[in-house]
Amino acid sequence: MKRKAKASLTVETAMLFPIVFLLLLAVMQCALFLVYETYVKALCDQGVILCQSWYARGETLDTCVEEAKSYLSKQLHSCPWGEPSIYVHGEETIFTRTISLAVEGDYALLFPMRVEAITSGFLERPAAYKETMDLIWEAASLLPPIQDGLDAYENKLNEWKGRITSGG
Repeated sequence: MKRKAKASLTVETAMLFPIVFLLLLAVMQCALFLVYETYVKALCDQGVILCQSWYARGETLDTCVEEAKSYLSKQLHSCPWGEPSIYVHGEETIFTRTISLAVEGDYALLFPMRVEAITSGFLERPAAYKETMDLIWEAASLLPPIQDGLDAYENKLNEWKGRITSGG
């Protein structure tokens, strides 16, 4: 009777070992996934911060985009999941300049998983808004009908300032 119990225990242990091994492998893959995803997200955030500092120093938006792409490719060169896809896009409008960074890649230890991170941020130079408004004001002053409106607005503004300072 004791022999049957030992044999049964050996069979159960032999069956349990692959299950536990695969379970530990799955937990390890999930942990690595979290580490990789956090790393990629931190790199994207760091790339945005670097772009903001480059832009504040006077670099053009295109230069910032190229530098960010270069920075991310250098940092992600030796990724365990192979060569990830790197996307960097800069957009410039009258009032804002933004940069978006995205990284994605696939890796598989036990089953395939996708690592991806997307970050974007605003790029501003000191007094960029004032510079933009000055440019708009100068452009408007070149057009005669708009210049008449600007002169009327400026006269009205001076009139209001005079009323405020005179107290009435």
